[in-house]
Amino acid sequence: MLLSNEVILLPDDIVREEGLPTNVVDAGHLQDLVDVEGAFELKIAPRLSEATLKPKHFQTMKVGNARAVINNRTSTALEVLAVDKEDPSYLTTAWFVGQVNQWFS
Repeated sequence: MLLSNEVILLPDDIVREEGLPTNVVDAGHLQDLVDVEGAFELKIAPRLSEATLKPKHFQTMKVGNARAVINNRTSTALEVLAVDKEDPSYLTTAWFVGQVNQWFS
């Protein structure tokens, strides 16, 4: 859902309770992460790739692709990217990925 809709807006009460900088969960942040980490040999989120963000028809049904996006490493990598780019909006996306990861667990 996130990758097809590109943006999810969180309710204001969740933003307040969790101390998030914005109410926008943006799939573009995941693409930024892939672009930045693509230049490095060692990656924080090594399973995240262009193929997992834009899967072909039958690839959309594979749990492994979802797990490549929704995991603690992706959440942590987004937190690092927020600091690196000095853009706290990445923290909301990181929080969301972390929450969905807990649901998987």
